[in-house]
Amino acid sequence: GLLLYGRTDEREGPRRRAVDAIRELMREVAGVVTGTKGWNAETNRVFAEHARAKVAVVSEMVLARWRERTSGREMLEGLAGRVYSSTWAIPDACMPELLARSRPCLVALLGDLDRVVEHEATFTLVTARLPP
Repeated sequence: GLLLYGRTDEREGPRRRAVDAIRELMREVAGVVTGTKGWNAETNRVFAEHARAKVAVVSEMVLARWRERTSGREMLEGLAGRVYSSTWAIPDACMPELLARSRPCLVALLGDLDRVVEHEATFTLVTARLPP
């Protein structure tokens, strides 16, 4: 048998710091916890533990790399439009405050809501081949 786990990663940078800051505001304003700062850390840990328990041979391969561009304004629009699954649990009543507090935070981190920031993202496939 074969266990498969795919994940998207992105390098540390302005966008990632902005997302971390918005996640912290989501926790403060709406009580929504979206995970730790170590993106994918919990899923990586659980997959590795399960693979070890099954005495599987694990390998990892980056299948794709690409550049993404975004701005603070686009991030706010995504937050307001609940584009990301991490935003679905935010109560409607909390959204105006969350957006209001996110704006100055993004300006502070990105310099301007319309400044475009780029980062590299990757898709990695982790496989765990089970013993016969």
